[in-house]
Formats: sequence, structure tokens, C-alpha cells
Amino acid sequence: MKKKLLVCSIALFSIQLQAQTTYQKYLHNLDVAVGGGLHSVQFNPKEKGDQDPLFGGTVNIHYRYAPFKRWSFATGIDLTSYRAESEYDTLSSVQKRVDPENGYTGEYRVGFKNWSEVQNSINLEIPIAAYYRLPINDVWGMVFGGGVKLDLPFYKKYKTRNDKTDGYIDRTEYFEETNVDYSDLPQHDLYKTDTYKGNAKLKGAGLSGFLEVGASRPLKKNRSLYLGAYFSHSFTNNVKKANDELYNAADDKYRGVISSDLVSNAHLMALGLKVGLSWGWPTEEKIDSSAIIAERLAEEARLAEEKRINDSIQAAQEEQERLAREEQERLAREEEERKAAELQKAQEVVAWLNKNIRVNFALGKADVVSTPEVEENIDFIVKFLRNNPDRILVVVGHTCDLGKPEKNVELSKRRAEAMKAVLVGRGCNPGNIDTIGKGPYEPLVPNTSEANRKKNRRIEIQIGQYQEKDIQ
Repeated sequence: MKKKLLVCSIALFSIQLQAQTTYQKYLHNLDVAVGGGLHSVQFNPKEKGDQDPLFGGTVNIHYRYAPFKRWSFATGIDLTSYRAESEYDTLSSVQKRVDPENGYTGEYRVGFKNWSEVQNSINLEIPIAAYYRLPINDVWGMVFGGGVKLDLPFYKKYKTRNDKTDGYIDRTEYFEETNVDYSDLPQHDLYKTDTYKGNAKLKGAGLSGFLEVGASRPLKKNRSLYLGAYFSHSFTNNVKKANDELYNAADDKYRGVISSDLVSNAHLMALGLKVGLSWGWPTEEKIDSSAIIAERLAEEARLAEEKRINDSIQAAQEEQERLAREEQERLAREEEERKAAELQKAQEVVAWLNKNIRVNFALGKADVVSTPEVEENIDFIVKFLRNNPDRILVVVGHTCDLGKPEKNVELSKRRAEAMKAVLVGRGCNPGNIDTIGKGPYEPLVPNTSEANRKKNRRIEIQIGQYQEKDIQ
């Protein structure tokens, strides 16, 4: 749990928002704030147990003196509560004692079941702090600060919150002579209890450190609003040395976790949010001397010059961005026009190939028979691939309607592969050639005569469709 609190502390780093404009408007200021969050009496029990922080609150009344443009110093009074809860389940103790009635020696056992105790400390705190104020704009400003504070606890209590069903102290006694573990015998001090309360042993004074950072805005006249978060941690050990057990069976006394030997070191920790108001005096008109007016005019002139320079830089950047966009748009148009021209050229080649290049086959055969016309077509394809090494050609095989359709599909695929082998043998890259077998399903002419069937036993050369997408 201690590690989790440390991570939260570093993450928030105590943000406090406090109203200021670009300069210290008032020499004297009264700041009033209320807040709340995790306010813990933080310790690690010696025995196996758990300790968690609980919600606590704070009320702050500070006087802040601002003699400089950015720096101010503050002190005042804080009223802060710190609360934590301890839980035990395995804590136990055993004592030997003799029963006066029969002389048996027994073991008097005290065990804790889901035992829960809440520690509560309310402190009067006196802070000493320094703040640095940095403007964000004409309204908002950042505040960075920190300091130390004297902790004076005046309310130091503990109280258990259990019931005899889920959480309790159980007193039992075991006698070896009878081998019996006796319980629920109040007349022999063997019973369950669940509620205790009393004073916790905390030191009368301690020292803590705190950090702040934030932003805020003014309200009407001399008032301002602030919102934020805070963090503090005590430097000193707040526990008085104690050697007694949490519960002593001999005197039947419960002492509280912090007042027992379970805890030797405890610190106060606060992490939360706050909201408040600030009043400044004298009014701005009474202290608005000529020196302050001159300083304010110089500050306004400096800010105006910075704005002019920033506007010039921004205008130059916008002009450069506009020219860059126009150049990109021009290059994009030229690229689209080039791709459109290439697409048109490719589509014309596809149309010529599909119209003129044909390689036919004998019935049931897949051999490419060399003829002058076939050689001329092959030379054209080889030349096309050499001139267009990025193109993918698709060799499509077909058959007539004679025979079984599934056999014809296989035959058409072999015809396409045979044509690919011829092209590869002429020096074409096999990676630029795909093959497809269509069987008898896409005849060039109706299969009504042997002459038409011979025309349908063919291969066709096409440009791959996805290459056309790339051009687009």
C-alpha cells in the first residue's frame, strides 16, 4: 500500500490552482480553502496485517505577503484530519495460567478474526511557504510553491469497527489434562469482544514538508478563485515508543494499534484536492504608482512585440505550407495523368492481343505446334515482356466441347502451362507469367462444326487485371 501511495504522490505532484494575473496585484492577501482526499496515518505493522488510508479533510486560512512581481510568502493555520484503517486476521497470543479451582495448567489463547481498527488524528498545522507565480495569459496564471509546516495533533483517537459475527477477539483456554478447548464462558474470561475505543499514543508535535503547483483566475474586484491538489508528508516519526501488546490478557486491556508494540514508526501523509477564495488589499488603485504603471506598459509593449513577431513567423509558415500543398497537388495531377496515359496504352495492347494473337491446338493435345503465325505471335509476346518488365501476362487455355468438362479444364490448364514453358524458354521471366485453364466454358465461336471447335481449342494472352489497378 505504501508503494501505491508513493506512485500516486509522484503522479499528482501536488497541483494547487491559485488565482493571479500576469503580476502581483495586491501586497497583502488572505487565502481561505477547504479540501479533502487520502489523509493517512501511514505505517507498516510488524505482524502480518494490512493498513489502508481513509478520507480526510483540511481547512486552510493563510496570510500571503507579495512584495515582488512573481514571488510571495505565506503562513497561517491549517486544520487537517488524518485517518487510516488497520486489519488483522492471524494475530494471536498464548499465556500460561493455572485454574485455581482444580489446579490444571491451561493455555489462555487470544485470537483476532478479521479485526478492524480506525486511527484518527486531527492536527493544528502552521505552514511557512514560498510561491512563484508565472502568467499563462491575461486571466490564468501558474503557481509553484512549497514549504514546511509544524504539526500539532490535539485529537488522537482509535476506534474498532467490528461485530461478533465477522470481526472479533476470541478468548479461549486449552487444558492438556482434559484435552478440551473451552470458549464462551464469560465467568472464566472466555468470550468474544468486538468494540474498543480510546486515545492513540502520538507525539505532541512534528514537522512536515509540502509541495504545490497550479493555475487560477481572478473574480470581481479584489477576489480570486483557486482549485487544485496538494501533497504533504511528515519528516518525523509521530509514534511514541510502546512495548505493550495490542491486547494484554493479564489486565484485559486493549491499547490500540499505534499505542502497541505492533507499530514503531508512523508518518502523516495527505494527498487530495481543494478549492478556495483569495482576498487582496489594499486595492489596485491605491498601490498603482507611476513605477508600476510604467512597468505594466513596458510589459504590454513587450507582449505586443512578441505577438507581432509570432504573427510574422506564423504567416511565413502558412505561406510555405500553401506553396508546398500546391506543389504536391501539381505533382499528384501529373502522376494521375501519367498513369491514365499508361492505362490507356495498356488497354490498347490488351485489345490488340485478344483480337490478333491466337495459338490453336489439336484435339486432346497440349503441344504448341510451331508455325510461322505462331512464331510471329511468340516473338511479339517476348518483345512485349522485354519492353515492359513490370507487366504480368496471363496465359488463358481453352478447349472445345468434346469430352468431359472436368478433363477439358485440366487439358486447358496444360495448354496454358505449355505456352508459358515456350515463353520461358525464349528468355521471359516466369514470375511475369500466370496461367489459367477455362475449359470449354468460354468458346470463341459456337461449337457447331469442327472448324469452329478447332478455333475454340486455343490459348489467349492477356494483361493481368491487377496490373491495371496498379496503373489507376
